[in-house]
Amino acid sequence: MKDILNFINGEYVKNASGKTFEKRTPIDNTLVGMVYEAGKPEVDAAVAAAHAALEGPWGKLSVNDRVKLLDDVANEINRRFDDFLAAEVADTGKPNHLASHRPTSRSSPTPSRTPRPNRSRWPRPTARPRAATRCVRRAA
Repeated sequence: MKDILNFINGEYVKNASGKTFEKRTPIDNTLVGMVYEAGKPEVDAAVAAAHAALEGPWGKLSVNDRVKLLDDVANEINRRFDDFLAAEVADTGKPNHLASHRPTSRSSPTPSRTPRPNRSRWPRPTARPRAATRCVRRAA
């Protein structure tokens, strides 16, 4: 069994309260690990880390450099698709044929229902890789 910690400011940390809950796979109800539940201190620390990141190297990157970096992340996710698929199946209990349809995100709308932003408001980088464009646009 493993401990599932909060990832805050580049580090895996336990919570201040010590409160945990069981993470079980819906496939056969086996215990995957104990999740350290984030409370107010952890959320506040994560928000502070995000604000600090904007003052650091990330905030100083140009839009083009951010797009390139996010495109590299997307390429790595695509390269490791089978690893992500296995994690999604274990986490949700979906069969492979359902979990393998992209996107697998549970929070974003399906591409056909994604509202189109007013393109005139967005800066136009010289090269916009398709995978990262959506991420850059959603920030505003």
